Amino acid sequence: MGLLESRLPASTRDAFFEETLWLGTTELLCVPTNFGCVIRLFSLAYDGGPEIYRVSKCLSYSSVHIPRYEIEAMGVPRPAVVGVLEREEVHMHAKTGEFISLASWNVTAKTLHWKNEHSHSQGVRAVSAKPLRVVIATQGYMKVQDGTPNPSTERWRQVLSDGRPSNNFTMGRARPKVPEELDLLDITRLGEKAGCAKKNMFDSMQGRPYLGLQLAAIDVQKAQGMEHLLDLDRLELLLVALCWSESTMHAMPDMSASYIEAMNTPVHEQPDAVRDAHWTVDDVESLLHADGHTTPLMLTHWNDAEKHSDQDHCSETVTGEDVAVLVRGMTLGVQELENSGADVVDAPDARENGVAEMGDVPSSP
Repeated sequence: MGLLESRLPASTRDAFFEETLWLGTTELLCVPTNFGCVIRLFSLAYDGGPEIYRVSKCLSYSSVHIPRYEIEAMGVPRPAVVGVLEREEVHMHAKTGEFISLASWNVTAKTLHWKNEHSHSQGVRAVSAKPLRVVIATQGYMKVQDGTPNPSTERWRQVLSDGRPSNNFTMGRARPKVPEELDLLDITRLGEKAGCAKKNMFDSMQGRPYLGLQLAAIDVQKAQGMEHLLDLDRLELLLVALCWSESTMHAMPDMSASYIEAMNTPVHEQPDAVRDAHWTVDDVESLLHADGHTTPLMLTHWNDAEKHSDQDHCSETVTGEDVAVLVRGMTLGVQELENSGADVVDAPDARENGVAEMGDVPSSP
Protein backbone atom coordinates (compact mmCIF):
# COMPACT_ATOMS: atom_id res chain seq x y z
CA MET A 1 0.00 0.00 0.00
CA GLY A 2 3.03 2.25 0.26
CA LEU A 3 2.30 3.60 3.73
CA LEU A 4 5.08 5.54 5.37
CA GLU A 5 3.99 3.78 8.55
CA SER A 6 1.51 0.89 8.49
CA ARG A 7 0.52 1.26 12.12
CA LEU A 8 -1.08 4.43 13.48
CA PRO A 9 1.52 6.50 15.35
CA ALA A 10 -0.91 6.98 18.29
CA SER A 11 -3.46 4.70 19.92
CA THR A 12 -5.99 7.30 21.10
CA ARG A 13 -8.65 9.21 19.20
CA ASP A 14 -7.67 12.53 20.80
CA ALA A 15 -4.31 12.40 19.04
CA PHE A 16 -6.06 12.91 15.69
CA PHE A 17 -9.20 14.93 16.45
CA GLU A 18 -9.66 18.10 18.46
CA GLU A 19 -13.31 17.89 19.44
CA THR A 20 -15.39 15.24 21.13
CA LEU A 21 -17.52 13.05 18.90
CA TRP A 22 -21.01 14.53 18.45
CA LEU A 23 -24.10 12.74 17.14
CA GLY A 24 -23.98 11.96 13.43
CA THR A 25 -20.39 13.13 12.93
CA THR A 26 -18.32 11.54 10.18
CA GLU A 27 -14.67 11.26 11.20
CA LEU A 28 -12.09 10.94 8.43
CA LEU A 29 -8.37 10.35 8.89
CA CYS A 30 -6.07 11.35 6.02
CA VAL A 31 -2.96 9.18 6.25
CA PRO A 32 0.22 10.13 4.29
CA THR A 33 1.59 7.52 1.93
CA ASN A 34 4.61 7.34 -0.35
CA PHE A 35 2.42 8.16 -3.37
CA GLY A 36 -0.11 10.61 -1.87
CA CYS A 37 -2.48 9.80 0.98
CA VAL A 38 -5.39 7.54 1.82
CA ILE A 39 -8.55 8.76 3.56
CA ARG A 40 -10.04 6.35 6.06
CA LEU A 41 -13.35 6.23 7.89
CA PHE A 42 -11.75 6.47 11.29
CA SER A 43 -11.64 3.68 13.82
CA LEU A 44 -8.99 2.68 16.35
CA ALA A 45 -8.00 -0.22 14.15
CA TYR A 46 -4.41 -1.14 13.34
CA ASP A 47 -4.35 1.06 10.23
CA GLY A 48 -7.00 3.66 11.17
CA GLY A 49 -10.10 2.16 9.56
CA PRO A 50 -11.40 1.20 6.10
CA GLU A 51 -10.06 3.09 3.09
CA ILE A 52 -12.78 5.12 1.36
CA TYR A 53 -10.82 7.65 -0.72
CA ARG A 54 -7.36 7.73 -2.21
CA VAL A 55 -5.42 10.87 -3.16
CA SER A 56 -2.62 10.73 -5.71
CA LYS A 57 -0.44 13.32 -7.40
CA CYS A 58 -0.81 13.24 -11.17
CA LEU A 59 0.37 14.99 -14.31
CA SER A 60 -0.95 18.50 -14.75
CA TYR A 61 -2.43 19.64 -18.03
CA SER A 62 -0.82 23.06 -17.53
CA SER A 63 2.34 24.04 -19.41
CA VAL A 64 3.87 25.31 -16.15
CA HIS A 65 3.45 21.92 -14.42
CA ILE A 66 1.44 23.07 -11.42
CA PRO A 67 0.75 20.49 -8.67
CA ARG A 68 -2.40 18.50 -9.40
CA TYR A 69 -4.08 15.89 -7.19
CA GLU A 70 -6.95 13.51 -7.90
CA ILE A 71 -9.26 12.01 -5.26
CA GLU A 72 -10.73 8.59 -6.03
CA ALA A 73 -13.73 7.01 -4.30
CA MET A 74 -13.00 3.35 -3.73
CA GLY A 75 -15.39 0.61 -4.84
CA VAL A 76 -18.30 2.42 -6.55
CA PRO A 77 -18.24 -0.14 -8.27
CA ARG A 78 -14.60 0.50 -9.12
CA PRO A 79 -12.35 3.47 -8.16
CA ALA A 80 -13.69 6.67 -9.72
CA VAL A 81 -12.34 10.24 -9.54
CA VAL A 82 -14.62 12.44 -7.41
CA GLY A 83 -12.37 15.47 -6.92
CA VAL A 84 -9.49 17.39 -8.49
CA LEU A 85 -7.16 19.89 -6.77
CA GLU A 86 -4.77 22.18 -8.66
CA ARG A 87 -2.47 24.61 -6.85
CA GLU A 88 -2.27 27.33 -9.45
CA GLU A 89 0.24 29.71 -7.86
CA VAL A 90 2.00 30.78 -4.68
CA HIS A 91 3.18 34.31 -3.87
CA MET A 92 5.61 34.84 -0.97
CA HIS A 93 7.02 38.09 0.39
CA ALA A 94 9.26 38.76 3.38
CA LYS A 95 11.11 41.58 5.06
CA THR A 96 12.43 42.14 8.54
CA GLY A 97 9.53 41.54 10.91
CA GLU A 98 6.92 40.54 8.34
CA PHE A 99 6.02 37.55 6.14
CA ILE A 100 3.09 36.82 3.86
CA SER A 101 2.20 33.93 1.59
CA LEU A 102 -0.74 33.55 -0.81
CA ALA A 103 -1.63 30.14 -2.24
CA SER A 104 -4.35 29.87 -4.87
CA TRP A 105 -6.15 26.59 -5.63
CA ASN A 106 -8.66 25.48 -8.22
CA VAL A 107 -10.95 22.85 -6.64
CA THR A 108 -13.51 20.70 -8.47
CA ALA A 109 -15.79 18.15 -6.83
CA LYS A 110 -17.69 15.60 -8.90
CA THR A 111 -20.85 13.55 -8.57
CA LEU A 112 -21.04 10.02 -9.94
CA HIS A 113 -23.85 8.64 -12.10
CA TRP A 114 -24.42 5.32 -13.79
CA LYS A 115 -23.76 5.50 -17.53
CA ASN A 116 -26.87 3.41 -18.01
CA GLU A 117 -29.45 3.44 -15.20
CA HIS A 118 -30.89 0.15 -16.46
CA SER A 119 -27.58 -1.66 -16.90
CA HIS A 120 -24.94 -0.91 -14.27
CA SER A 121 -22.42 -3.10 -16.08
CA GLN A 122 -21.45 -0.12 -18.27
CA GLY A 123 -19.82 1.62 -15.30
CA VAL A 124 -20.09 5.17 -14.00
CA ARG A 125 -19.47 8.68 -15.27
CA ALA A 126 -18.37 11.70 -13.29
CA VAL A 127 -20.17 15.05 -13.55
CA SER A 128 -18.18 18.08 -12.38
CA ALA A 129 -19.73 20.68 -10.12
CA LYS A 130 -18.89 24.38 -10.39
CA PRO A 131 -15.16 24.83 -9.61
CA LEU A 132 -14.18 26.61 -6.39
CA ARG A 133 -11.37 29.12 -6.12
CA VAL A 134 -9.68 28.57 -2.76
CA VAL A 135 -7.15 31.12 -1.53
CA ILE A 136 -5.08 30.67 1.63
CA ALA A 137 -3.13 33.59 3.08
CA THR A 138 -0.56 33.09 5.85
CA GLN A 139 0.89 36.11 7.66
CA GLY A 140 3.60 36.47 10.29
CA TYR A 141 4.64 39.60 12.17
CA MET A 142 7.15 40.79 14.77
CA LYS A 143 7.76 44.28 16.10
CA VAL A 144 11.01 45.77 14.83
CA GLN A 145 13.11 47.87 17.18
CA ASP A 146 16.23 49.60 15.83
CA GLY A 147 16.18 47.32 12.80
CA THR A 148 16.01 44.12 14.87
CA PRO A 149 12.84 41.98 15.16
CA ASN A 150 11.63 41.17 18.68
CA PRO A 151 10.81 37.42 18.89
CA SER A 152 8.61 37.91 21.96
CA THR A 153 6.12 39.85 19.82
CA GLU A 154 5.79 37.18 17.10
CA ARG A 155 2.23 36.63 15.87
CA TRP A 156 0.74 34.51 13.11
CA ARG A 157 -2.58 34.53 11.31
CA GLN A 158 -4.16 32.64 8.47
CA VAL A 159 -7.09 33.48 6.22
CA LEU A 160 -8.90 30.95 4.05
CA SER A 161 -11.78 31.49 1.65
CA ASP A 162 -13.52 29.30 -0.90
CA GLY A 163 -15.40 32.26 -2.40
CA ARG A 164 -18.76 31.41 -0.84
CA PRO A 165 -20.20 33.75 1.82
CA SER A 166 -22.10 30.83 3.34
CA ASN A 167 -18.86 29.12 4.42
CA ASN A 168 -16.60 30.50 7.13
CA PHE A 169 -13.18 29.12 8.10
CA THR A 170 -11.46 30.22 11.32
CA MET A 171 -8.36 29.08 13.15
CA GLY A 172 -9.04 27.10 16.31
CA ARG A 173 -6.15 28.51 18.37
CA ALA A 174 -6.21 32.03 19.78
CA ARG A 175 -3.26 34.28 18.90
CA PRO A 176 -0.75 31.72 17.50
CA LYS A 177 2.88 32.58 18.32
CA VAL A 178 4.56 30.21 15.83
CA PRO A 179 3.44 28.90 12.42
CA GLU A 180 3.18 25.35 13.83
CA GLU A 181 0.21 26.53 15.90
CA LEU A 182 -1.80 27.11 12.72
CA ASP A 183 -2.96 23.51 13.00
CA LEU A 184 -6.68 23.76 13.83
CA LEU A 185 -9.42 24.77 11.41
CA ASP A 186 -13.06 25.34 12.37
CA ILE A 187 -15.69 25.27 9.62
CA THR A 188 -19.15 26.81 9.80
CA ARG A 189 -21.85 26.89 7.14
CA LEU A 190 -24.64 29.49 7.34
CA GLY A 191 -23.65 30.11 10.94
CA GLU A 192 -23.89 26.45 11.98
CA LYS A 193 -21.08 24.07 12.83
CA ALA A 194 -20.11 22.09 9.73
CA GLY A 195 -16.85 20.51 10.83
CA CYS A 196 -13.30 20.94 12.07
CA ALA A 197 -9.85 19.80 10.94
CA LYS A 198 -6.62 19.15 12.80
CA LYS A 199 -3.09 18.67 11.51
CA ASN A 200 -1.20 16.08 13.55
CA MET A 201 2.57 16.01 13.22
CA PHE A 202 4.43 12.97 14.50
CA ASP A 203 8.21 12.60 14.72
CA SER A 204 8.30 9.55 12.44
CA MET A 205 6.31 11.11 9.58
CA GLN A 206 9.12 12.96 7.77
CA GLY A 207 7.41 16.36 8.00
CA ARG A 208 4.06 15.12 6.68
CA PRO A 209 1.10 15.52 9.05
CA TYR A 210 -1.93 13.30 9.52
CA LEU A 211 -5.13 15.26 8.88
CA GLY A 212 -8.11 14.51 11.10
CA LEU A 213 -11.40 15.86 9.73
CA GLN A 214 -14.76 15.85 11.51
CA LEU A 215 -17.82 16.62 9.37
CA ALA A 216 -21.36 17.24 10.58
CA ALA A 217 -24.14 14.75 9.91
CA ILE A 218 -24.90 14.02 6.26
CA ASP A 219 -28.42 14.73 4.99
CA VAL A 220 -28.85 11.83 2.58
CA GLN A 221 -32.01 13.42 1.10
CA LYS A 222 -29.81 16.13 -0.44
CA ALA A 223 -27.33 13.69 -1.94
CA GLN A 224 -26.76 14.07 -5.67
CA GLY A 225 -25.91 11.22 -7.99
CA MET A 226 -24.58 7.87 -6.84
CA GLU A 227 -23.77 7.58 -3.14
CA HIS A 228 -20.24 7.04 -1.90
CA LEU A 229 -19.55 8.32 1.63
CA LEU A 230 -19.95 12.10 1.31
CA ASP A 231 -22.52 14.26 -0.43
CA LEU A 232 -21.30 17.09 -2.67
CA ASP A 233 -21.22 19.78 0.04
CA ARG A 234 -19.17 17.67 2.48
CA LEU A 235 -16.91 16.46 -0.31
CA GLU A 236 -16.07 20.08 -1.14
CA LEU A 237 -15.21 20.74 2.51
CA LEU A 238 -12.90 17.72 2.45
CA LEU A 239 -11.16 19.08 -0.65
CA VAL A 240 -10.72 22.52 0.96
CA ALA A 241 -9.20 20.89 4.06
CA LEU A 242 -6.75 18.97 1.86
CA CYS A 243 -5.67 22.26 0.24
CA TRP A 244 -5.06 23.64 3.72
CA SER A 245 -2.89 20.60 4.55
CA GLU A 246 -1.14 19.98 1.24
CA SER A 247 1.86 18.32 2.88
CA THR A 248 -0.45 15.47 3.92
CA MET A 249 -0.90 14.66 0.22
CA HIS A 250 2.66 15.17 -0.97
CA ALA A 251 6.08 16.22 0.32
CA MET A 252 6.33 19.36 -1.79
CA PRO A 253 9.49 21.50 -1.80
CA ASP A 254 8.60 24.57 0.22
CA MET A 255 10.53 27.85 0.22
CA SER A 256 8.57 29.32 3.12
CA ALA A 257 11.31 28.43 5.64
CA SER A 258 13.74 30.75 3.80
CA TYR A 259 11.21 33.58 3.80
CA ILE A 260 10.41 33.08 7.48
CA GLU A 261 14.14 33.20 8.20
CA ALA A 262 14.28 36.55 6.40
CA MET A 263 11.45 37.77 8.64
CA ASN A 264 13.62 36.93 11.68
CA THR A 265 16.80 38.56 10.29
CA PRO A 266 17.85 42.08 11.36
CA VAL A 267 17.79 44.72 8.64
CA HIS A 268 21.57 45.19 8.52
CA GLU A 269 22.09 41.44 7.90
CA GLN A 270 19.60 41.18 5.05
CA PRO A 271 20.66 40.73 1.41
CA ASP A 272 20.20 43.88 -0.68
CA ALA A 273 17.12 42.46 -2.41
CA VAL A 274 15.35 41.95 0.94
CA ARG A 275 16.70 45.12 2.59
CA ASP A 276 15.31 47.24 -0.23
CA ALA A 277 11.88 45.59 -0.12
CA HIS A 278 9.14 48.18 0.29
CA TRP A 279 6.06 46.01 -0.28
CA THR A 280 2.95 46.44 1.82
CA VAL A 281 -0.15 44.33 2.49
CA ASP A 282 -2.00 46.62 0.07
CA ASP A 283 0.46 45.58 -2.66
CA VAL A 284 -0.24 41.91 -1.97
CA GLU A 285 -3.99 42.53 -2.04
CA SER A 286 -3.59 44.21 -5.43
CA LEU A 287 -1.96 41.01 -6.71
CA LEU A 288 -5.22 39.17 -6.16
CA HIS A 289 -7.14 41.64 -8.28
CA ALA A 290 -4.41 41.89 -10.95
CA ASP A 291 -4.44 38.10 -11.39
CA GLY A 292 -8.21 38.08 -11.76
CA HIS A 293 -8.99 36.61 -8.33
CA THR A 294 -12.49 37.30 -7.08
CA THR A 295 -12.20 35.35 -3.83
CA PRO A 296 -12.69 37.79 -0.92
CA LEU A 297 -9.96 37.85 1.72
CA MET A 298 -9.50 39.96 4.82
CA LEU A 299 -5.73 40.33 5.21
CA THR A 300 -4.25 41.80 8.37
CA HIS A 301 -2.77 45.30 8.17
CA TRP A 302 -0.41 45.02 11.10
CA ASN A 303 -0.09 48.76 11.73
CA ASP A 304 -3.84 48.94 12.27
CA ALA A 305 -3.86 45.69 14.25
CA GLU A 306 -1.20 46.98 16.65
CA LYS A 307 -3.44 49.89 17.60
CA HIS A 308 -5.89 47.35 19.02
CA SER A 309 -3.45 44.68 20.25
CA ASP A 310 -4.14 45.48 23.91
CA GLN A 311 -7.91 45.48 23.57
CA ASP A 312 -10.17 42.55 24.36
CA HIS A 313 -11.47 40.67 21.33
CA CYS A 314 -15.15 40.73 20.48
CA SER A 315 -16.92 37.62 21.79
CA GLU A 316 -20.38 38.09 20.29
CA THR A 317 -21.93 35.26 18.34
CA VAL A 318 -21.68 35.78 14.57
CA THR A 319 -24.45 34.54 12.32
CA GLY A 320 -24.31 33.43 8.71
CA GLU A 321 -25.99 36.69 7.72
CA ASP A 322 -23.24 38.68 9.48
CA VAL A 323 -20.64 36.67 7.57
CA ALA A 324 -22.31 37.49 4.26
CA VAL A 325 -22.35 41.21 5.13
CA LEU A 326 -18.65 41.21 5.99
CA VAL A 327 -17.70 39.28 2.85
CA ARG A 328 -19.64 41.75 0.70
CA GLY A 329 -17.75 44.50 2.48
CA MET A 330 -14.45 42.95 1.41
CA THR A 331 -15.38 43.03 -2.25
CA LEU A 332 -17.40 46.25 -2.40
CA GLY A 333 -15.21 48.24 -0.05
CA VAL A 334 -15.74 49.35 3.51
CA GLN A 335 -17.09 52.76 2.49
CA GLU A 336 -19.84 51.22 0.35
CA LEU A 337 -20.73 48.92 3.21
CA GLU A 338 -21.11 51.87 5.58
CA ASN A 339 -23.30 53.70 3.10
CA SER A 340 -25.58 50.69 2.90
CA GLY A 341 -26.50 51.15 6.56
CA ALA A 342 -25.28 47.67 7.61
CA ASP A 343 -24.52 47.37 11.31
CA VAL A 344 -20.91 46.19 11.31
CA VAL A 345 -17.71 47.08 13.13
CA ASP A 346 -15.41 49.75 11.75
CA ALA A 347 -12.61 48.84 9.35
CA PRO A 348 -9.67 48.56 11.81
CA ASP A 349 -11.71 46.40 14.18
CA ALA A 350 -12.83 44.26 11.25
CA ARG A 351 -9.20 43.53 10.45
CA GLU A 352 -8.47 42.63 14.05
CA ASN A 353 -11.61 40.72 14.97
CA GLY A 354 -13.14 39.81 11.57
CA VAL A 355 -14.90 36.50 11.40
CA ALA A 356 -13.15 35.60 8.15
CA GLU A 357 -9.74 36.03 9.78
CA MET A 358 -7.90 33.09 11.28
CA GLY A 359 -5.74 33.25 14.33
CA ASP A 360 -7.56 35.59 16.71
CA VAL A 361 -10.64 33.59 17.63
CA PRO A 362 -11.97 34.78 21.00
CA SER A 363 -11.19 32.28 23.73
CA SER A 364 -13.88 30.98 26.04
CA PRO A 365 -13.83 32.47 29.55
